[in-house]
Amino acid sequence: MWRSNGLPHEHEIQAWDRESYQLWLRSCVRPSAQDKLTVTTPPKGSSITGVPMRLFWTGPHEFIPDGPESIWYAPHVQNFRVLEPAELPRPFVCGAIHDGIAINTNFYLISLVSTIRALGGRIIRASLPREGGLAQAIMAAEEIVQSDKGGGIQEQHQHPVDLFVNATGLGARTLVPDSDVYPIRGQTVTVRGEAKNITTMFYPGVNASITPRVGSGVSVLGSTYQAGNWDRNPDPQVTRTILERCKALGPELLNDDGEFDVVSVDVAFRPGRRGGPRVELEEIVIDGATEDGSEIRTRVVCHEYGHAGGGYQNSFGSARKVVELVNSWFRQENNVDRARL
Repeated sequence: MWRSNGLPHEHEIQAWDRESYQLWLRSCVRPSAQDKLTVTTPPKGSSITGVPMRLFWTGPHEFIPDGPESIWYAPHVQNFRVLEPAELPRPFVCGAIHDGIAINTNFYLISLVSTIRALGGRIIRASLPREGGLAQAIMAAEEIVQSDKGGGIQEQHQHPVDLFVNATGLGARTLVPDSDVYPIRGQTVTVRGEAKNITTMFYPGVNASITPRVGSGVSVLGSTYQAGNWDRNPDPQVTRTILERCKALGPELLNDDGEFDVVSVDVAFRPGRRGGPRVELEEIVIDGATEDGSEIRTRVVCHEYGHAGGGYQNSFGSARKVVELVNSWFRQENNVDRARL
């Protein structure tokens, strides 16, 4: 789903999130009703669907310093409206609704792969070494691209790779290494049925959410936000808490016994980073002096990691910054406008 995690002072992240909202809104499956946004049945394989987005708060929150109307993206989303007191379920004291966007990530990632290939890109799956840090990983990646393992393109790539993009998520903690990278543990519960709304509930120090996975017959209930926690095992008490908090706001998902039909309980790790996402160029020394001592080999890397739970909604704006950095570097260094990545 699209829901910005940008705080009032995080203007760059806000800009990234605005861009993704507008792009997805133009491409999502549109509802037939003109007066309000409702869940629609998307064509098979659709990845982006318009769904109403509801936000509820139990009290003051850093996202809404002066009430729901002060959330930074209120002027930038369609049909934003503060909920009336009579529309608020207990224990919430304020809320808002706007045109939201649900993403079926399975279909969405498949469509991204198709787009890459249609543009002439190649996808190579391979393991890179962690020992030796980023420099050794770059050397191994370059060797793979120039070999048969790179999909038979070695004749085109006997020259060094011009530039690498390091989008290794949590792996950047040890690969770069970057000690500011840390895990943010999230536990979710997938249940049968597709919710009518995307709903986020803000409790003191914790959130709860209901997100329909449109076209898949399930919804995802969540989630925890446990910084620095590497535990991969689901916590049964957390599961019970998630289910209990979501019951009142997802009654259409309950069975005849008033319970959710649980499909799975999952744990994953968001790639957090102190200081926020790192999107910048760096020249990496991959080898010392040559045999005659006359040259030090380097490669240019554009880092692109540390987006925490905002990877999808940050993606377009953040990627655009990468393209701008890369093109600027090539114009400056080589006086060319196009790069081989």
